[in-house]
Amino acid sequence: MSIAVVPGYLVTQMQKRLERMQGELDRATARVVPLERTAATLEQELKESHFERNVLQGQLDSASSKIEQLLETVEAAEAAHENWQTRFESIRGELESAKKLAEQAKEGAAESTKHTASLQAKLDEANASRDALKRKLELAHSSVQQLRSELDKAQSELDHTRSRLGSKQNELEDAMEKLKLGALRRDSGHPSQTLDPILPLTEETQPAADCGSDERDYLIRTLVFEASGETEIGMAAVAHVILNRKRSGRWGDKIQDVVTYPQQFEPWMTRKDDIEKLSPSDPRYLKAAVIADDVLSGLISDPTAGATHFLNPIVVRQRRGGSLPSWADSYGQPFGRHVFYSPERNVTLPRRAHWQGHSSGPAGAG
Repeated sequence: MSIAVVPGYLVTQMQKRLERMQGELDRATARVVPLERTAATLEQELKESHFERNVLQGQLDSASSKIEQLLETVEAAEAAHENWQTRFESIRGELESAKKLAEQAKEGAAESTKHTASLQAKLDEANASRDALKRKLELAHSSVQQLRSELDKAQSELDHTRSRLGSKQNELEDAMEKLKLGALRRDSGHPSQTLDPILPLTEETQPAADCGSDERDYLIRTLVFEASGETEIGMAAVAHVILNRKRSGRWGDKIQDVVTYPQQFEPWMTRKDDIEKLSPSDPRYLKAAVIADDVLSGLISDPTAGATHFLNPIVVRQRRGGSLPSWADSYGQPFGRHVFYSPERNVTLPRRAHWQGHSSGPAGAG
């Protein structure tokens, strides 16, 4: 009977010690659980602690099973006692390790808090610098706006001045063109005098012969589309080129043949439908008709001195990659945007007003 009492006492002591260990384990767990986890590493450590606790719980369950086996046999209980003592010591060591990990986690949380506070201070400093730069930028923007306002005012005054100068320049150019046209009309009243003091009076510089109504219509329509935007003297020069070609006979003996000759007058190649649809009541037609009639009647003499070719140098150079046709190698006579040539006669035309070729237009006869 005394043998049975001893194992019972041992079992009771073991149960009490197990309860104390369980209490210590529970308290340790209670201390570990409420620790604040602020980083991914701490969460991992917490998972490991839970895992270890589950392992210990499993071991405790195993120990309870063994205790039941001890109740069945004292010898087995006594033999297992030493083994459990060793196991408990191991568990206690693991518990101490868990405590140390918990302390390290706590220190890590404190360090993370300090680092966060440092970053917040730097952020506050950066925000203060940004606000200061923003105020400087607003001041600079205000200064720029003021300078722009002053620049716009100065530009407006400059544009106004340029507009006035341009208006005066246009008036001067119109007056010069009218003087030239008036001189041509005065010269036409004196057949013994020619516009060109170098060339003798020839058939090409005589007043034009009468033309039929169809020829007159073709001449007017060609002037509208070939010399659009030109002054009166510029349109008269184009008209005389057409008549000079007619006299030559090389391009036909009628004006309609001359202006529609292949690869010569560009508008008849590219805008034939528009030319034919032009109404005789159109203001452009009426304006060109006055010039055509003055040229046909001999009221305006030939300012080109017999030219049979003309072109717009800017347009032609753009189309030919910077070069001009061979017949334009010699000096030509400029009128408006066109320069007029007499390649068949191989003579130098008298120099007149300097040509200002600054706008594009039809390339003319080639």
